[in-house]
Amino acid sequence: LAAYLRHAEEPPMLRRHDTTAIGWAARVAEEIASQTTARVITRYEVAGETIDIVVGDGENAFGIETEVHPGGPERHIERRLALQRAGWDIVSLHRASCYGREEEVIASLLTRVARMA
Repeated sequence: LAAYLRHAEEPPMLRRHDTTAIGWAARVAEEIASQTTARVITRYEVAGETIDIVVGDGENAFGIETEVHPGGPERHIERRLALQRAGWDIVSLHRASCYGREEEVIASLLTRVARMA
């Protein structure tokens, strides 16, 4: 519990870009990293959970989920609620929900990142 609370109050730490991100998550992370100066961390672990992508640092950081939790929809909702209670701003960017609009969705995300700067 102490580690969870400490992690919830501390900004993401600088880590090397995790190249294990694949597919849609990797594409989104690469687009943000190549077109902005924002810190991009993939597969960020917090409180026993993994956020697909974290962008920014400190209070401006936000998470991006690109996949449903491997434990299924119920577990996905539990994770999302726990992260939000811990103060995380989480953006859902599931590939299926933006199929055919990938460029538009990424452009919108890049606009959000630019506003952080």
